[in-house]
Amino acid sequence: MGYVPHIIAQRSSLLPMVTLRIIDQLERLFPQNLALLSIVKRNFAWRLKVETTG
Repeated sequence: MGYVPHIIAQRSSLLPMVTLRIIDQLERLFPQNLALLSIVKRNFAWRLKVETTG
């Protein structure tokens, strides 16, 4: 998850979608971290929605 700040700093509309897919995979691989990953996932989902409607 150390790369998340770098992704946030980028202005590509594709990166949030890619990040959501990565988080989906991490949720399956690390179910013990589901609460944390869920927060990060909601943040990116919100960002994606705002950027596409904005």
